[in-house]
Order: sequence, then structure tokens, then C-alpha cells
Amino acid sequence: MGFLWLVLGEGDQRAELETMIRDYGLEQYFMLKGRVDNPYPYIGAADIYVQPSRYEGYSLALQEARILAKPVIASDIPSSHEQITDGHDGILVHPDETALAEGIGRLLDDKALRDALSSNLRGERFDYDDQVRHLLSLIDGAKRG
Repeated sequence: MGFLWLVLGEGDQRAELETMIRDYGLEQYFMLKGRVDNPYPYIGAADIYVQPSRYEGYSLALQEARILAKPVIASDIPSSHEQITDGHDGILVHPDETALAEGIGRLLDDKALRDALSSNLRGERFDYDDQVRHLLSLIDGAKRG
């Protein structure tokens, strides 16, 4: 199966991740993009969106993926339940490596499931004006720190 894993953003484990990718000979499958000013072209081009977190508040990135109707695999943590209905508009998995890998494999292997999740997201009655206002307020809050 062919895939390209895009990693957006920076973190304190980047060097470790680069080493693992190199040690396992996976360079052709991973691109570490770092911080990007506009994530939408990357999210828009993706087949799935993965949100692996052990702790997370309301996730702006997860909401962006939802607005773009991308099938989501996310850690089954309390904040994810505010944004994802498991099996309807995304898949929630236990926040460990094995469960995450199984969930990703499930979405990669099952195009019908990906299509159904995307369709459910597109079918939701988003009030886009409210969504945009909400996103702008989150961005404004993040800028203020």
C-alpha cells in the first residue's frame, strides 16, 4: 500500500522522529513539514486526518479537518468526544500506539468507511458563519496567548 504521511507542526520529539524514520528506512513515506502558515492545502489533499493526543483541549486542527470533510482518527479522550461521534464522523481509538496504528490501518484499507465518514461530515448542517466566527475567535485567542 502506498502512502505519504505529512507531519505538520513542531514538537520536542522531532529529532527522535527523524532518527526513527531514517533508521527504519521510511524516508519515502514521511515528510516532516514543520510549522506551516497555511495548513489547509495539506489537510485538503489528505485522505485521512490523524489527531494522536493523550491530552488536548478543543482542537482547532481537528475542527479544520472536519470542516474540510476529512475522515478523522483521533485519540479517545474527553475533548475528542466534543468534536467526534465515534463511527459517524470519525473513529476514536484508545490513546496508545497499537490502537492508533490499527485505526489508521482500518481507515486506509476501507475506502467505503472513509467515504461514509466524509459524507456524514459534509451532510452535517454546519452554520458556516458561526463556524468561521468561532474559528476566528480561537485564532485571536491563540495570538493573544
